[in-house]
Amino acid sequence: MPRDLEEFSGIWIVSEPLKLLFEQMDPEAFAFVACDFSLADGSRGPQYYLGNVLRRIDALDEAASRVKIKLDHNHQTGEDEQLYSLVGGASLVFKQDVVGDAHIFRQDRMGAPPICDRAMFDALSAVNFSGLRLRDVADI
Repeated sequence: MPRDLEEFSGIWIVSEPLKLLFEQMDPEAFAFVACDFSLADGSRGPQYYLGNVLRRIDALDEAASRVKIKLDHNHQTGEDEQLYSLVGGASLVFKQDVVGDAHIFRQDRMGAPPICDRAMFDALSAVNFSGLRLRDVADI
């Protein structure tokens, strides 16, 4: 049986209870599509969804964070772009005025999983969903 959260090639497979929590906490951040799930005997399994975090914002406070900043040349625009690297460890701080009331988002120019606030972190931890890997971004 799949866990509450499985990830394949960047796409999430999410259980019904986890989807409901995500939508309760931050409905604007996600997109979900119901998928068919059949058990080995051919009977219908529990409802799962393909989904992901769509919200992308640039909220990193570079001055307050400890993160490697690299320049990468964008061949389409001809300009160099800043990329954030977590390799070797980091401590991330986000601008609250940019994050606003978002409970989860993807940080622009950072190849990292979605970032959630303490309210989402606590709600996910309280239910003990399987397949989630939660880490504190203050000490990666």
